[in-house]
Amino acid sequence: MTGWARGLLAVAVALVSGLSGVATVRTQAATPEVMVLSGSRTAWVEVTLKAPIKFDLNAMSATSNGRFVGFYIDGVTPAQRKAGAGEFGAMIPRDLRAPGATESYTVPVWNRHKQVIEPGRYRFYLLTDGPSRLRVPLKQGRGMSLRPTHPTTATVVAKRDILVNPLQADNVQPLTVAGARTVNVSVIVIGKFHAFAGNLGTCFRKPEAECGSATNGGADGPYTGTVLDPFNETDFGFTTIYRPGALPSGRYEAWQGALNAAGGLKYATGAAFSLTLA
Repeated sequence: MTGWARGLLAVAVALVSGLSGVATVRTQAATPEVMVLSGSRTAWVEVTLKAPIKFDLNAMSATSNGRFVGFYIDGVTPAQRKAGAGEFGAMIPRDLRAPGATESYTVPVWNRHKQVIEPGRYRFYLLTDGPSRLRVPLKQGRGMSLRPTHPTTATVVAKRDILVNPLQADNVQPLTVAGARTVNVSVIVIGKFHAFAGNLGTCFRKPEAECGSATNGGADGPYTGTVLDPFNETDFGFTTIYRPGALPSGRYEAWQGALNAAGGLKYATGAAFSLTLA
């Protein structure tokens, strides 16, 4: 895929304190550059990092029997959360893939200014709904093998084909946000075109309302732009990330859509997910 546009909503992080459960981190002498997460359900485990770590999401791989697999890192203390510490991860929804493809797209979920996870105490989440093993190589830091045991809720909705016609894609799916602190993502991938000129967007919105209704703002609405590659067919993704605490709990619609005045869209796929943070 040639590019991702990301919307990071700068909504204040809720300050929540409290600790429970501490992990034992087993360093892997043979492959110290790899983080491995394994389990059969969405859960978290607490980890204390003594040195910075940096992930290589392009090399992330997984084996899973579930509909989705991924990870997320969240700060523990109020000071960390206020500063946006952690707020990093990635998700692989099984059905977010191009027609005929054997592998799904990886959706980055991060605060772009915090790609290096600094020393401190964090909660590492495995995101899945079936037996899974996730392997994430590190560009910096020592590897670890984790099996999270404290369950929480992650919900994923995805649809492989949301193309209405060669000009338009549209997808709306109900999704419930549970808990006071959640991280939420809506993503669209459109593909196999030489030119795009039109509107592209993703959001969480109140039922039967417009984008912006969930946050009382317009930062998560559709954007207008152009993409041109006369020599190659292009894939393009657009992601909106709602930081922890940005959306109150309740019922929402996850929306993904595109309108290409230049035509020529051959596929479009969309997904959304919500993770309840402990």
